[in-house]
Amino acid sequence: MEESKFFLSCLKTRLTVPLLDADGANPAARQAEINALLLNSTSVEYTVSLYGGNSHGFGVRANISDPRQKFGKEQAFFQAVRFFDTWL
Repeated sequence: MEESKFFLSCLKTRLTVPLLDADGANPAARQAEINALLLNSTSVEYTVSLYGGNSHGFGVRANISDPRQKFGKEQAFFQAVRFFDTWL
């Protein structure tokens, strides 16, 4: 939690956070911590998206023959494009 608070205290610009329902790098408890910190500890613009049926690295290692993984990969790409179109 302290590491996350420090990270958020350093933010000076907008942030987009893609999260996964089954992510070993960011388990559900850590995701809840990130959400709470964003809600209560930052004044920067941010978006958080949750993608189901994917695992860590899905943006580059998705199995596109699996419809859920393909959808997640594509939506994460569109999320990034919308974010950059809006804020850059």
